[in-house]
Amino acid sequence: MCGIFFSLFSTLDEKAERIKEFVINYKPFLNRGPDGVRYKLIDSNCNRFLFISSLLSMRGNSKSFQPIVLNDSFLLFNGEIYDGLAINLHESDSEALSYRLNRNYSCDNVLEVMSSLKGCYSFVFYHQSSQIIWFGRDVLGRRSLLFSINENKYFSLSSVALPKHSDAGEFFDLASGGIFAFNVVSNEITFYAFLPKHIHPGIHYVQCWENLCRAFPISFSCKRYNVLNWLQNSILEIENCRCPPIYIFNRLLKSENLDFQIYLSKCASKLYALLQTSILRRTVVTNSNLRSVAVLFSGGLDSAILAALLHISLPNSIELDLINVSFSTDSLTFENASDRLTARSTYSELKSLNPCRYVNLIEVNVHKDDVIANQPYITNALLKPSVQNCLMDVGIGSPLWFAAMGSGVVYHSDPSDLLKQNFVSNIEISNCCEIHTGFDPLSIVYKVRL
Repeated sequence: MCGIFFSLFSTLDEKAERIKEFVINYKPFLNRGPDGVRYKLIDSNCNRFLFISSLLSMRGNSKSFQPIVLNDSFLLFNGEIYDGLAINLHESDSEALSYRLNRNYSCDNVLEVMSSLKGCYSFVFYHQSSQIIWFGRDVLGRRSLLFSINENKYFSLSSVALPKHSDAGEFFDLASGGIFAFNVVSNEITFYAFLPKHIHPGIHYVQCWENLCRAFPISFSCKRYNVLNWLQNSILEIENCRCPPIYIFNRLLKSENLDFQIYLSKCASKLYALLQTSILRRTVVTNSNLRSVAVLFSGGLDSAILAALLHISLPNSIELDLINVSFSTDSLTFENASDRLTARSTYSELKSLNPCRYVNLIEVNVHKDDVIANQPYITNALLKPSVQNCLMDVGIGSPLWFAAMGSGVVYHSDPSDLLKQNFVSNIEISNCCEIHTGFDPLSIVYKVRL
């Protein structure tokens, strides 16, 4: 996932250069985009606009460095578009999005384009002629975008929270469920909600606006742009589902009712087709050098299903790496950890599904001292601002952090193997939704480039 940063200053503010130098050298920001960093600083109508990106190139035949400049517009985009926009297999989705936003530019055009996207993303789009800054996240908030307002009243948006000594101010989570339009001239912000009428933005949205309005003299309005038809249709389909209550459902499971067994089989087939389609969209191979795909793997039901779908769906030439992270105070406990035992058992079953594919169980052993040493980075660089002394956040963030280091050993079930092999890779976090949105019904997937 890329790193994006945007900041708005007055032309008299001398902090723009200092903030720029800090961001382009800030390691947590650079780690999000190992393919290079670019920036652009422009002056317009007594304002100074700073755009910075660290690129992780995943689509297209060439690297599309950001901001993408087209006509008089500037786009920062962090994410992946799966549907809703016509994109060729080897075309950059950020370039395609920039072209579509600029074609017949208008407020309605931007809303129509962004509300039709299916995927996980965050973005900042500045249209210079209209002096409007558009920004936001996908409707589920699966890609991070934070905002801060400094005591000097300059406005920043970032994929990661910057530390206090950066002078960028305190960062807050930006609400999802729609997109924002900030008119630089009139100092007005409008939030366009993409949610159906009977779904409200909720407390997250209210907190976001309280933090914005507390520090920034803006006028605020909320409008509902109800064209998110794919979400509306999905909700209606769920509401119209004639699934029996859970206590009757459990009773029928134990029975031999033929009609129910047929109904259950159809539901299972539909679920399998939806999951497989989702997997294929997210693992479309646009890079011929891709050798493996990795999954954060506990051996439990959710990670086992995800691994099995990848195992069945991907070409046999792509290896499947199952990364299992275990925490302990001594080396002996690693072998007896419940997640380690479950992972090894499930790994053996997965290997039998397709003997033609290489499946590697990569064991990452983390000692207590390593956790303590890395805790500031986990809470400040990865989890902030979502972490609020919440054990669930830390419990999810810590395995992600140590798995992303790409250091572990390959497990061999055959004792005749001589030695365990060291495993080192650059791991790209493709979807880290639970950190930013709590109990999100999406899986955590990694992509690996060896």
